Order: sequence, then structure tokens, then C-alpha cells
Amino acid sequence: MRYPLLALTLLLLASLACGGLPNPLASKPTPLPTVPVSEEAAQRAEMKLQAAATQVADGSTEIALTEEELTSLIVYRLGDLPLENPVVFLRDGRIRAEAKLSIEGLSQQAVIVIQPSVSNGALQLTVEEAKVGFLSMPQDVVDRLTTELENVITNSQTVSVEDVRVEDGTLYVRLRVQK
Repeated sequence: MRYPLLALTLLLLASLACGGLPNPLASKPTPLPTVPVSEEAAQRAEMKLQAAATQVADGSTEIALTEEELTSLIVYRLGDLPLENPVVFLRDGRIRAEAKLSIEGLSQQAVIVIQPSVSNGALQLTVEEAKVGFLSMPQDVVDRLTTELENVITNSQTVSVEDVRVEDGTLYVRLRVQK
């Protein structure tokens, strides 16, 4: 063996590159907190949505949905979507939804970050980030998704959105009947 030190060095570098040995220089990403998921939280969200629909018929109402309620609603009521471990975070004026997206045997982490606002009585969703894996979603896909979400949330021509806020883990939406 003419170059044992060179061979050992190459082996050590290859092992570090492949993650075989702990790398003290590598930074570890800070994981986001988990959001508890329960059938009860999904039911609470549904009851709040039904109550808001009844109350807005009388004039106006405000609905408040928590991260737990929104995440549970997705897990328990939208189970036919190709998503694993979906989670919704409501922080810093933004809605951040994450999930593992599985399509035809391929699985990638998907992230969408939305800043909600109101313009002329209509909900506006500005997508700040939309990625699957390390790739950004094409703009036309983001535009269609945004339009669909806005239509689902405000599917009535007679109801206007007066205010929308994201604060401390809660989404607040105030609705009013248009006259």
C-alpha cells in the first residue's frame, strides 16, 4: 500500500459526503412545530363554518379557525387528496400549508405560502411561495390554484369579505351580506 493516508482521507471524505458519519459542520434545519390533529377539531371547524353561514344570512359574522381546526379539516374531510401529513400554519400574516404529495408512486414535499387580503369586498390570495420538492410551481398552475381557492372560500355572489387576518395561529374572516 503506497498511499494509505490518501485512501483513508478519500474514504473519510466520501463517508462525510454520503452522511455516513456525523458532520459537526453541517447545520440542521429547525423543524416547524407540529399541529395536533383530531376528529373533534375537524367537527369544531365544520360547526363554525355552518354557524357562520347561518349568521351571515342575518347581516355579518366573523369566523375564527385555528391551525388545529384547519389541519384536522384537511386530514379528516379531504382524505381523497394525494397528501400525506398535511399541516397548516397560521403565522406572521400568512397561511403556510405543507404536505407530502404522492402521485403515481413519486412522493415530494409540497409547500404553499399565501398572504390573504381583501380588495373591494373580495378575498385576494397572494401566493408568495409554491414548491413541490425543490421546484417552484409554474405560474399558470399557481394562478389556477389561487382562483379555485378564492372561489371555494367565497362561493357566494351575495357575501362580501370585509376583513381577513392571520394572527397567532388563527385565521379570522369577517363576512357581510351585500345589499
